[in-house]
Amino acid sequence: MKLVAGSFVAIPAGVPHFGWTNEETVLQITGVGPWKINYMSVIGK
Repeated sequence: MKLVAGSFVAIPAGVPHFGWTNEETVLQITGVGPWKINYMSVIGK
């Protein structure tokens, strides 16, 4: 899914997700309540 300037995305709790860009980007993440980031490991790939 391509997002353009001013886009909004809502992701429900517990849903795995990721993102990437090929351009300079400003990303704002806003959350309510406790949250965490789980980084994926590329070891063994």
